[in-house]
Amino acid sequence: MVEIYIKQFKKKFAVKASNRNMTKTYDFQLALAKSQDIDNQDGIAVIKLSKEATQTTVQYIKDVLKLTDKQFETLEDMEFTETVELANYISMRLMGMSDEDIKKANEESSGEE
Repeated sequence: MVEIYIKQFKKKFAVKASNRNMTKTYDFQLALAKSQDIDNQDGIAVIKLSKEATQTTVQYIKDVLKLTDKQFETLEDMEFTETVELANYISMRLMGMSDEDIKKANEESSGEE
């Protein structure tokens, strides 16, 4: 069980690193990767991939955190960039990274840009 504090909801969630949640994590990551692999895609395909990534990301957060209706409304009203950052944070925690590891990885990633 992983304790994950989500500042957007001002709440700590206990999330089980179950096979189900790990599969959802990989599905989220795959949808995001597909949406970024657009070099040889036409406009309609790009929009479809982007829509799929958005829906998968939102559903991933809802399912893994078991959000209430009110929390889901808050999620639906978030900016997409913030939503992706939240989903990435959740997936990194489920994959065993600590908050310290995530902070360090983000700092290294920022330094590369």
